[in-house]
Amino acid sequence: MKTQIHSYTELQSYLRNQIDEEYIHIKDCEIIFDVNVEKIIQLLAQITNNTVNRAIDIRNCKFRKIEVCNITFGKEITIISSQFQDIYINDTTFCQDFSVVDCIIERTILKNSHFNNNVSFGFDPKSIIQTIDIEDVVFDKDLEFNNLLMSKKLDKVGHRESSSFEIYGRDTIIKHDLKIQNCIFLDSVIDVRCIINNEFRLYSINDIDNIFTGYMGTLRLHDSRISILNVMCCKLAVIDIANSIFDNVVESDFQCKRMTEKTAIKFRKFAIKNSDPILEEKYTAQLYDELLRQKTVVSFKSWITSIGKNKNKVFVGKKKNHNFFEPIILFFLSVFSRESLLLWLNKYSNDFNRSWTRGVKFTLLTTLIFYFIINYLGTDTQYFIIDFKFNNFGKVLEGYLSLLDIFNLSNVEQPMKLTICGKFLLFIAKIVIAYGSWQTIYAFYKYKR
Repeated sequence: MKTQIHSYTELQSYLRNQIDEEYIHIKDCEIIFDVNVEKIIQLLAQITNNTVNRAIDIRNCKFRKIEVCNITFGKEITIISSQFQDIYINDTTFCQDFSVVDCIIERTILKNSHFNNNVSFGFDPKSIIQTIDIEDVVFDKDLEFNNLLMSKKLDKVGHRESSSFEIYGRDTIIKHDLKIQNCIFLDSVIDVRCIINNEFRLYSINDIDNIFTGYMGTLRLHDSRISILNVMCCKLAVIDIANSIFDNVVESDFQCKRMTEKTAIKFRKFAIKNSDPILEEKYTAQLYDELLRQKTVVSFKSWITSIGKNKNKVFVGKKKNHNFFEPIILFFLSVFSRESLLLWLNKYSNDFNRSWTRGVKFTLLTTLIFYFIINYLGTDTQYFIIDFKFNNFGKVLEGYLSLLDIFNLSNVEQPMKLTICGKFLLFIAKIVIAYGSWQTIYAFYKYKR
């Protein structure tokens, strides 16, 4: 059972029994008031020229808010299996390691501080973390985050509080590595705007196929200078990179639903630099995919503006329930632009050479559509009638196969009696079906290399 501490006086009494020559120990207690560390240090007379020269070890404790300002810690700080509502650190220097292990910290705010040695935050993976906010902080060595679970959370009145992970500021610099590992970002943004002298490593982000489906979270890198971006075993919804410089990009087992245009160009550039044709084609496809979206959104906004509606009320492809109708919406918005229509065909026929299964689906579906059109518009007498009783189903299936088999490999003759219009429709159908067949075959090409 944790000892409850209600005031600085009680805390001073508790700590005097926990101090040895080298450490300040805080164990198995619950502090139920907001704590200012400077006041604690003054009470204990353990400070010289604003410098604490004893290591601090906190274990199995519960805090509300803890505030650290204008102090220099000369020895290491270790926090294990503890819980905080807020940690606020400002204008503070840490000369040795700062280590957090298996903790719950709802909000972590670091401002105008300097860490001379390694910094690591390890969280309880079952608890939702609301805020990581780092501004104008210098890290001389590694900065590491493990087991983050960031998501929107219901507050006391039932409103959903947003979550944020931000590292930014004109003076923020990480002189070695930034590591974000074994983390989950649900409806959250990893927002990094700083200098990283060595490697920004994202490892096992949203790598949870057995629990969740779909793509989650956004990686936003703006106004950054990063030596190496290393993305491994990650699954993200969006990557947005702008006004940033990289020396290299390395990726392995990385999935992304959408890349902004500049992001796809940057990833493609490094795929070419690293002589990886598979990744080059992957990011070329991402580039075309984003180009299609941009052209469609521009057209859509133009249409909405022209009929006097509020163009901000509609956005294509943003919500999950739009995914089913997205191909149809994009088709009608692209059909009057040759370039947009070509992008649409490439996306939905084989996903820009990435998916032979999509090629099969495209070919089967377009054949089915033309089968119905020819049956109802291109024959004197309809070849089949839909009655949901499946009468003569084998005969109907044979007619479908005859249309699908444009090279007549199955020796099934065309059974429908076509009008002139029907023959013209059949000619168009064969072109579209041949296109789908070719796109299916071509999607295998990347595996050949």
